[in-house]
Amino acid sequence: MSLLFASCGNRDDSDVSKAFDSLKKVLTGDSVLTADTLKFENTITSFSGTYNAITDWSRFGRGERNAFRKSALNKYLIVPLLKEQTAGIKENGFSDTTLVFTGGKNNAFVFIIDKGEKNIEKLSGRKNGLLLVKAREITDSQKLYLVKKHTDFQHREMRVTEYTITADLIDAADTDASAEMLAKKFAAQW
Repeated sequence: MSLLFASCGNRDDSDVSKAFDSLKKVLTGDSVLTADTLKFENTITSFSGTYNAITDWSRFGRGERNAFRKSALNKYLIVPLLKEQTAGIKENGFSDTTLVFTGGKNNAFVFIIDKGEKNIEKLSGRKNGLLLVKAREITDSQKLYLVKKHTDFQHREMRVTEYTITADLIDAADTDASAEMLAKKFAAQW
């Protein structure tokens, strides 16, 4: 199977959304492809390279706040979404705690969807998904997160740099990729 992506120089959101449609067909149309981690990663990497979409946003830590702003502001980001999150959004809408991820560098990412909420309806809710968002504003602050341990009454504290990304939801796609595969590709935890 080959992927064709046209390069158009300056693109607007609708052009990238149309290209995301071709990615959706690949991610849901070939069960061998979505079950194969390497092919899944290559497909996402090919799309993100062609359309300058960022998939490694979780790599930015405390000392890289300016670098994150510079690389992500007004750019496209691909964000994973678990089917449980999709169900919650469809039932209750987006909130400031809907899309929160922690990374491996004492960082956290909070995505606030400002426009395009209706695009969530493109997800079935029976599969995990991918969101294509465009970052419009990025702020950061130092926070203290409480992380649950194995029992309900135990927790540990974790100091994080929390990035809040206000974004437009450009498009959404179902994927057969497992939660583990998504966590590996995006180096993020829910």
